[in-house]
Amino acid sequence: MRAALRGNELIKLWGTTDAEQVGLPHLVVLLRLAGIEALLMRVELARPGMPFLSPPKNDRG
Repeated sequence: MRAALRGNELIKLWGTTDAEQVGLPHLVVLLRLAGIEALLMRVELARPGMPFLSPPKNDRG
């Protein structure tokens, strides 16, 4: 039996209605975004006083 081609798997995944198969790519993307955000926070905390994720807040309201 021949193994399925990579493109065929993507087409099947794109057209599926199975909740587990639909959720898997979303989970992968969200985990990657969370990792990137965590990395950016660590970079910002490495040098205090130089925020680039958010502007400094003014206490004078």
